[in-house]
Amino acid sequence: MAMLRKTLMMTAASTVLTTGVSSAQTSSGEEAVAFKPMFGDIVAFQGDILPFTRMTNSLTGDITPFAGDLVPFAGDLVPFTGDLIPFAGDFQPFHGDFTPFYGDISPFWGDITPFWGDIMPFRGDTSLSGDIVPFWGDLIPFADGDVVEGGLGNYWAEIGPMWGDIYAFWGDTAEASSPDWENVRDEFAGLVSFSAERWGTAVAQETGKDFYQGFANELLSAFGLDLDDPASFAEMDAASRSAFFMAWYDGLMAFSGIDQIDHWMPQIGWSPLLTQEQGAGRDARVGLIDASISLQEDTFEYLVHAGGYEVETTGHGAAVASLIAARHDGQGTMGIAPNATVYAYNPFDATGTADTPDIADAVSTLAGMGVSVINMSLGVPGATFHQDLADVMTDPGLRAFANDVLVVTAAGNEGAVQTTDVVWGQGGLLTSNLILVGSVDVTGQISSFSNRPGEACFVSASGNCAEGDRLMDRFLVAPGELLLVADNQGGTMRASGTSFAAPLVTGAISLLHDRWPWLQQHPEETAEIIFATAQDLGEEGVDAVYGHGLLDVEASQSPIDFADLTVYAGNSNIAYRTSMGRVKDAVLDPGTLDLLDNGGYYLIAFENVGDTSRDFRVPLSQMLHGVNTSLFGRVETFQRHVARRLMDWAHTTSAAGFAPQTLAATREWSLSFTPTGTGQGEGFIRFHSEEDGLTMVGGLGTGLHNLSQVEGFTAPDAFDPRRGGANPMLGLAAGGSFAAVAKELTGSLSLTVGYAGTPLEQVQQDLFTGAPMNGERTFAVQNNVAAHTELSYAPSERMTLGFGVTALNEGDSVLGAQGGGALAVGESTSSVGLTLSGRLGLTERLGLSATATGMRALATDTNQAGLGVAGGGILASSFRVEANMTSLLKEGDRVTLAAIQPLNVEAGALSFNQAQVTDRETGELGMASNEWGLSGGPRHLAFESAYAASFRDDRMQLSAFTRYDLNDVDMTGRHNALSVGARLAFTY
Repeated sequence: MAMLRKTLMMTAASTVLTTGVSSAQTSSGEEAVAFKPMFGDIVAFQGDILPFTRMTNSLTGDITPFAGDLVPFAGDLVPFTGDLIPFAGDFQPFHGDFTPFYGDISPFWGDITPFWGDIMPFRGDTSLSGDIVPFWGDLIPFADGDVVEGGLGNYWAEIGPMWGDIYAFWGDTAEASSPDWENVRDEFAGLVSFSAERWGTAVAQETGKDFYQGFANELLSAFGLDLDDPASFAEMDAASRSAFFMAWYDGLMAFSGIDQIDHWMPQIGWSPLLTQEQGAGRDARVGLIDASISLQEDTFEYLVHAGGYEVETTGHGAAVASLIAARHDGQGTMGIAPNATVYAYNPFDATGTADTPDIADAVSTLAGMGVSVINMSLGVPGATFHQDLADVMTDPGLRAFANDVLVVTAAGNEGAVQTTDVVWGQGGLLTSNLILVGSVDVTGQISSFSNRPGEACFVSASGNCAEGDRLMDRFLVAPGELLLVADNQGGTMRASGTSFAAPLVTGAISLLHDRWPWLQQHPEETAEIIFATAQDLGEEGVDAVYGHGLLDVEASQSPIDFADLTVYAGNSNIAYRTSMGRVKDAVLDPGTLDLLDNGGYYLIAFENVGDTSRDFRVPLSQMLHGVNTSLFGRVETFQRHVARRLMDWAHTTSAAGFAPQTLAATREWSLSFTPTGTGQGEGFIRFHSEEDGLTMVGGLGTGLHNLSQVEGFTAPDAFDPRRGGANPMLGLAAGGSFAAVAKELTGSLSLTVGYAGTPLEQVQQDLFTGAPMNGERTFAVQNNVAAHTELSYAPSERMTLGFGVTALNEGDSVLGAQGGGALAVGESTSSVGLTLSGRLGLTERLGLSATATGMRALATDTNQAGLGVAGGGILASSFRVEANMTSLLKEGDRVTLAAIQPLNVEAGALSFNQAQVTDRETGELGMASNEWGLSGGPRHLAFESAYAASFRDDRMQLSAFTRYDLNDVDMTGRHNALSVGARLAFTY
C-alpha cells in the first residue's frame, strides 16, 4: 500500500494549494506584522523545457523525457494580494508562502500542456536487466521488466498529444454558448481508459486493486470530476485542468518503480550517475535549520534530530531536506547527496516562528556537531539578507567555526531588491562563510517572487564596502518553481520558493565535501568553487539580479579551468607545488603500444583553489569509466564526467599531434597510404669486394633490408613497427642514416654488423588535421639508435637462414610511445631482441620469406620523470610472412602476398610516478607509482596483396595494393579496416 499512499499524498498536495489560512495574532492579542511573500506575477514554467538534452541512451534507448514544449504555467500567477500568515516572531521558513489560496488567487491560471509534442521520457525498450549507466548509473530501475504495458516511454509519447487535444477541446467547450460536456467527458474517459490499459498491472501489483480503485477514483474525486456526471467537467477551470494533469503525471510515475525525474535536474547539470561517481555524499555532514521532520518520514537514509523545538510542523523541513538527501530507492524524490548525514535542528516554536537567539543556538549547535554546511531556508520578510541574520552570523561565539562551516541561506520570496546595506561585525563568521540563493524558472529567468541582491553590500561598522562583499558577490540562483519534494508524511508534493533553490546548492556542496573531505575545513574555497562554476546569467559577470549565475552541479564537481590543472610527476617537489606540467601539455603518442582496452590509465591532476587544492582522477582509458578503485582505505569512483568535460575542452583547441613525421615523404610512403613518413630522401651506396667477400652499404631513409643477408623484405613499410612485421626494433630507429658491413666467413656463412638511426630533423603533425605544426614542440625530437648483428647461413642457392641480435636505445620513447609535458619519458629506454628469418626460392619465379622477432624493453627509473617501463620490462613480438612471384601477367611484373603481425606487447607495463592524495581527510600528498598494463587486447593482424608492373619501356608504371587490418588501434579506437590503393605514373 506504500505506493498508493504516495499517490494520495501527491493528490493531497494539489488540494493543499486551495486551502485557506486564518489570521494569526500574538499572545498579547496584537496583530503581527504581515508577511506578503510573493508580490508580482509568477510565470512558473514559461517556455520550452528540455530537461534531459544532455542525457542520451539513458535507459538503453534515447531519452528525451520532456522534449516537447512544456508550458505548464504559462500565464500569470497572482497568488497573494492580501496579508498572509502573520507571525509573532521575526523568522519564518519560506514554505507556506507558496501555498496558493482561493479568493483573489488564480493558482494555476493559464495554459499548461506539460507533455505536448515529442515527449518521450523513456523512449525505447526499458525492459532492462543490467546496469544503466548514462543517466542512472548503477541504479537498476527496471530490473523486473517494464512496468507499463507497451513501454513507459511510449505511453507518455502517446498520452501527451492526447491530453493536448482534450485540453484544447475542453477550453473551447467552456467558451461555447451551448457547451456539450458529454463529448468532453467521453474524450477524457478515453484518456483514463487508455491509461488503465497501460498502468493497470502496475497499480494492481502495488495496491491489490484495479486501476480505478487503486488510483484514478481518488484523484478524480480530489478534483471534483465524475465520469458518470458530464456536468462535473464544467466546474473545472483552466488552472484546475492544468493542475490535474500534473497530478496525473506525478501519481502514475509513483507506480513506475523509479525515483521521479524532475525538470531541475538537467537544468543544473545533475544526474544520479554524477552523485554515484562523487560518492553520494557518504562522508558529508549537513546541518539543516528548519521545521521538524516527522519520524514517519522515511525518505532519508541518515537523519539525526539535532535539537530545537519538538512541535508539529508544516513539513517544510522535510521538503527542503529531500532535495539534499532523499534516498535513491525508486520512491518519489531524489536528493543530490542521498548518503549524506543530515543533522536537523528546529528553531521554530509552536507559533511557527523563531527569534534571533533560536537561530544562533541552532548555528552553534550544528557547527559544534561537526557539520560543514548548514542550510537555512528562512529569513525576515522583505529582505534578501536581513540585518538580524547578520547579527546571528557575527556572534562572537561562532568565531571558532569560521574555518569549518559554510552557511547557505534562501534569499526570500517577495520579489524584493535589497537596497539597504548590511553591517557585518568583526566577531563570528565571515562573509566568506555565506552563500545566498535566489530562484529561477525553467528558462533561467529570475522568478518573479525571488528576492535579489541589488547593489547592497556587507559593510563594516564604519560603512566600508570591501571588494567581494557586495550581496551579489555572495549570491547565485537555482531552480525554485514547482519542485517535487517530500511532504513529511511519506509522500510527495510540489513546492515553490527560494527555500527549495537553496538545498540544491547545499546538495552540490555536500558532494564536494564528500569527494574532497579537506574542503570541509575550507568554506571560502568551497564557496569559490560553487560561484566560479555557475552559468553566467543576465549581465555579463556578477550582476545585481543573478549574482554569479545558475548553479551547475556537474561543473562544480569538475575543474574550474582545465587549462590550469597541474600534474606532479617524477621528481616534482610537491611540498612547494613544483609541477612537471599542466594537464593541457600532457599528451601521449601510444606509438606501438595498445593503450585502448587495458585498465589502469589515469592522470591525477590538481587544481589549486585558494589555500587548498582538489585532485581529479582523469581516466585515459574507456575501461576506467565508473570503475571503483581503493586508495589508502577509501574507495573512489573514476570521474567520467571529468573525462567528458576534458574532451569537450580539448576539442576546442588544436590537438597536438601524437605522431612524429619527417620533413618529406617519399613516393613509396605515399603509395602505401601510411599516416606518417620517415624518409628525408632515399638512396644508398653499396660497395662489394668479391675477392675479400666483403660488402659495405650506407644510406638514408628506409632501406633497412640492407642490414640483412636474408632477401625478401623490401616493401617500404616492412620494418614499420606499426604496420610491417619485420624487425620492428630497426623500424623504431628508421628514417635517418643506416650502414652495414657484411663479411663472408665461409662459402655459406656470413656475418653482418650494422646500425640505423632516426633523422636529425623531425616535424610534428596535428592529430586531427594532419598538417605540420610549427612553433613549440609537443614531443622531444626522437633520438633512437639501433645496432644489429646477424649471422646468416645459405645451405643452398635457394635457401638462406638468418639469426640476428638487435639492441635499441630510444632517447625519449618506449617502443615508439612518446609523451609530452608530465607524460614525458624520463630516461632512455634500452631494448634487446632476437630475430629469426629465412628465404626459400620455391621456383625461379616464386619465393617465400618469413621473419619473426622477440624483444624485451628493460625497466627504467621513473623517479626523475613520470613515465617509463615498469619493473620486469616489456616483452613484445612481431612476424611477417610473404610470398613473391614475378612475371605472373607479363614479363617483369611482381605480385606480393603477406601475412603480418606488427609489434605486439605480450607482457609488461608502463610505470607512471605521480603525486596523489595519501590522506583523503587532510588532503596530504605523496608520490606513488601506477602501472599501466599493456597486454591483453586483441592481437593486431594484417593481410596485404600488391601488384607492380611497368609498360612502354618502363616509361609507365602501375602499382596497386589492398590491405586488411584486423583489430587495428589508433586514437579513434579499435577497428577493422580495408585499404585499397593504386598508382599510375608516366616518365618522359
